[in-house]
Amino acid sequence: MSGLSMFLLKDYGWYLASGAVVVYLTYRAWTGVDPEQRRSEQTKRRERERRKREQQFTPNQEGKSSPRRRRQDARGRNNNIRRQQGGYQSFASSSSSSSYNGEYSNPQQASKEAKALLSSLVARMSGGGGPAFVPDSLQTALEIALVQNRALFVYLHAPAADASAGFSEEILGSNGVAQYLTANFVCWAGSLRDQGMAEGYLLAKEMGEEKLSESLVAVIGVVSSPDKNKNRGHKASSSSHSVVKVVAKAQALFRNSSLFLQWALLAQDNWNTIVEKRKSESARRMIVSEQNSEYEQALLQDEQKLSQEHEEEQRRLDAVRAAAEENRLEKAEEKRRIDLRDSLPKEPSVGAKGVVVANIRFLFPDGTTRVSRRFDVDQAAKVMFQFIESHLIRDREDEKLLPMDRLRLVTRFPRKVLPRLPNATLREIGVSRDTVLVVEEIFDN
Repeated sequence: MSGLSMFLLKDYGWYLASGAVVVYLTYRAWTGVDPEQRRSEQTKRRERERRKREQQFTPNQEGKSSPRRRRQDARGRNNNIRRQQGGYQSFASSSSSSSYNGEYSNPQQASKEAKALLSSLVARMSGGGGPAFVPDSLQTALEIALVQNRALFVYLHAPAADASAGFSEEILGSNGVAQYLTANFVCWAGSLRDQGMAEGYLLAKEMGEEKLSESLVAVIGVVSSPDKNKNRGHKASSSSHSVVKVVAKAQALFRNSSLFLQWALLAQDNWNTIVEKRKSESARRMIVSEQNSEYEQALLQDEQKLSQEHEEEQRRLDAVRAAAEENRLEKAEEKRRIDLRDSLPKEPSVGAKGVVVANIRFLFPDGTTRVSRRFDVDQAAKVMFQFIESHLIRDREDEKLLPMDRLRLVTRFPRKVLPRLPNATLREIGVSRDTVLVVEEIFDN
């Protein structure tokens, strides 16, 4: 096969290359467009179609509404809501009187205005009277939402509204919308009267709304309670207010209840996403805290284990050094005793003229070792004691060499301990003839 390929390339390669060039030139002449240019135009066309699909839906568009147009409008409306909810706005309490601080300066007045607004709204609403609005201040509504762990639906009514004039009567007053909002949100209504004191007006300004000619709807959620603010180290002036986040907001320009319910559903989904994210973050922080605690505990245990191992190794090394030192001292003591034995005077011969010789047998503490030697009874008694000291007499328990101060010489009959007098002779301490002396170990008791 390889030989055939080499044969074709060798003999017909030029023809194959020429054929490929002819095919390319023919295709280009037939289409009239370069393939790269065609792909670029297709990409640009897809991008234009995508942008067209994402165009924002405008409620007051004119013209007939076909099913296809309604689907496009709904899709554009959903994209508009997602863009509004994509960058959630959050605001915290402020001590300035020109901005919303989560607490009305006069709670009684705030409650009175809220009840008056609700009375006027309910009077204009059709159906069952609209959602179950909280007839009190915004701070009270936020506290209720925090306790119930639900988002707060806010309707900010513009008395002089034009395009959104029928929103409260036709949409909020419908039974389906009212039941949905009451079941899924804590509802509160406020006024956009520009009097500098109305809670609805201050709330709209805090959310960044500049044009207040039309009514507004918003979904906000409490993301931090006063106790959490206090625990996180906020100042006392702001720790008594809740920190809330704007989940969604829009002008009340919905043409029908279906579009408004789509907006409310997306807002509720986004709030549930925020809640789940906060729960997952809290769980993650708890897991990280537990892991850090376990790691620190394991690290402490490792440090303690290393410290114990170090102490044990130090004790082992100390024991080795002590044993080596003890062995060295014992070797030196053995050498000293051997040298002492070599330095003793020679034994006197038996029958020597003018010398009284006593043959003394020594019985060592082990009960089996016996040693005998001849001594001149008129020589110093310390020679006899040095003879005993020159032997390697060991303790029967630990096999260590016994020093001379723990040994004594005792006669058997009668029993008598021979004194160690520095200048006395053997005769003077009571040894004047052949005898048997017992070497005894001196115990503390």
